[in-house]
Amino acid sequence: MNGSQFQQYIIDKLDLEHLAPGDRVAVLDRLGRLAMQEVIATLLDAIPESERAEFDRLVAADDDAGMMALTGKHVPDFDEKISTIVERVVNEYRELVVDGEEAM
Repeated sequence: MNGSQFQQYIIDKLDLEHLAPGDRVAVLDRLGRLAMQEVIATLLDAIPESERAEFDRLVAADDDAGMMALTGKHVPDFDEKISTIVERVVNEYRELVVDGEEAM
């Protein structure tokens, strides 16, 4: 799932079309950060100790392409794992925030 697919998935899943553009961007940014943290935490174990310093450097530089390339070498089903994490983060957000607001 690439960045634009990720954003469209969130917009569709959470029905964000009705939000003002600024609010929509805020939700997309928040969920993007949450998903990225989850991806890093989940996949860090797959990176050999000898390459962790390089991974840390890529994270600090906010080099998404570099992080994906490095992780992709060690996790054959990397794209599938990312998609699963994104789906989980969006579903949790929906349960906590969207469905929670509707219940009020």
